[in-house]
Amino acid sequence: MVVKWILMSNGFPPSSNGLKFNLDGSFNKNSLLNGIGGVFRNHEGTWITGFYRKIRGINHTHMELQALHEGVSYNLCISEIETDASEVINFLEQPPPLYANIVNACRSAMRKSPDPA
Repeated sequence: MVVKWILMSNGFPPSSNGLKFNLDGSFNKNSLLNGIGGVFRNHEGTWITGFYRKIRGINHTHMELQALHEGVSYNLCISEIETDASEVINFLEQPPPLYANIVNACRSAMRKSPDPA
């Protein structure tokens, strides 16, 4: 799976074939109100599908990584991934030990996803 990474939201649909996946995670250390979500849009900006759910996590970065994993596990043809967490992009190259398991799960799911034509 070859994707273009976008840091922060530009609001534009993907510039090529495939889908744009916008992900986000929410973490509150004082409560159990943590969650992840994601939206998939086509080249016209039309909503295709999405997800959200409550989930446990250890910090904001962990939530963002769990949102990435959930989204890439849909096995869709993703051409762009948009996030507001630069560490997610960096950790795919060199994960710290704390995040190694979730990063490896993300990498595995991304390898199984179809490449945009």
